[in-house]
Amino acid sequence: MSAPGHGGDCAAMYPATASWPSAPCRARYSPSTRAEPAAGIDSSGVRASSRDRRHDRCSKFEAHPLGSTASATAYQAIEAARLDTGHVILVNGASGGVGQSAIQFAVHEGARVLATAAPDVAGHLRDLGAHETLDFTAAPVAEQVPAAHPDGIDAVLDLITHPGGDIDAFAALLKPGGRLISTNHAVDPGALAAREIHGVNLSSSPSQAELGALADLTAAGKLRVTVDAEISLADAPAAVARARSGHARGKTVILL
Repeated sequence: MSAPGHGGDCAAMYPATASWPSAPCRARYSPSTRAEPAAGIDSSGVRASSRDRRHDRCSKFEAHPLGSTASATAYQAIEAARLDTGHVILVNGASGGVGQSAIQFAVHEGARVLATAAPDVAGHLRDLGAHETLDFTAAPVAEQVPAAHPDGIDAVLDLITHPGGDIDAFAALLKPGGRLISTNHAVDPGALAAREIHGVNLSSSPSQAELGALADLTAAGKLRVTVDAEISLADAPAAVARARSGHARGKTVILL
């Protein structure tokens, strides 16, 4: 098997015997300052000369990356959520690369998934397994959830809010004992503990083996990865801003 790479590379086709990771991926969460980009902006390391070969094998949807830091972050985030069958989780920022993988991992755990999405991508997120989609362009997400879940939900995975943002609005959605996971280190675990909420600042450091296992899942069709766009390095700042605003539609591949 080829060594895992990053982002939207195409892998050789792997045997369809890949199974969901059972042990190697574990959440690394602490109040430290490291954070994973909210929507999985990755550098593919693929030269422009490789582009035609990749397009022969990959479509915009169902791309087969050699290894995905976005999927690894998603897996570790769902591990941190400690979901069980019937639990309800909100994925804020669900249309990006991390969010789309998180939907699939959460559904695999038996959870009911609420996913934020603009109308043009809502159908795709439901196809990935999201049970409900919330249009963040119509009204604040935190105001939409209580209407359908007045007793609260079990977990929130926030891929959007940065330190200083209104993350308390998402904490207010949780039942006592609920878990709020931030990939941007926007959570104050001590303050949330006083409210009987577990706050998690996720730092993702996937190993080669973890990335390889996720690549196997993708190649076997058990984990679906969307490549939203291929851009030059010069366009990366604009792509990061788009992702952080919640308007990403999957992974962004930076061509070097």
